[in-house]
Amino acid sequence: MNVILPIAIYAALGLAGLGILGMGISGLRSLAYGKVRPLGIAIVVIPIVLVAVLGFTMETWAQAAIFTLVVMFGLTLVGMFLTGVRNLFR
Repeated sequence: MNVILPIAIYAALGLAGLGILGMGISGLRSLAYGKVRPLGIAIVVIPIVLVAVLGFTMETWAQAAIFTLVVMFGLTLVGMFLTGVRNLFR
């Protein structure tokens, strides 16, 4: 029983990694065929890049994740405000 647990954990992590790799390849393929706007992909990648950069520059990854969450909440708030202002003047 003790031998199966680490194997199962590594298998689950490997499958999750393969899934993320497949989604990335599919996204690049869709970008190459013009099915997706580059801005849409950039918006999805922003939190990943932010947590990676902060993770290597801050003391712990937990602090980096929390700071990323706060920054993303702030960006969402600014985006909602700008969208509301734009729709106000239409």
